[in-house]
Amino acid sequence: DDLPEVACDFVKARGARFNEGVVFKEYVELVRYPGRGDFTTNEWRLWFMHQNLVEITANSFQEVEQVEPLPEEVLQQVKEMAKQIQSPYFTIDLAETDSGAWIILEA
Repeated sequence: DDLPEVACDFVKARGARFNEGVVFKEYVELVRYPGRGDFTTNEWRLWFMHQNLVEITANSFQEVEQVEPLPEEVLQQVKEMAKQIQSPYFTIDLAETDSGAWIILEA
């Protein structure tokens, strides 16, 4: 019930630093793996240029050897989706949920 008021307060507090729009995301429980000093999520950023995948990087706090790799079938699905994004340069962030499914966090 307080969400509209909180969003307006946020925009007001940002003042001239507010760029445009407010994004609300559903909270999704992500799997946790041992990381650098604490537990971390299994997240991957895919970098695209002209709809072509140019790089895949892991969450900067995760130990790549201790997490599940990005499944090939998920990677292929996201590459197909990326063909629909009409931007010369963009990223897509993926994460493993606590149920083992993979989701797009943001694009």
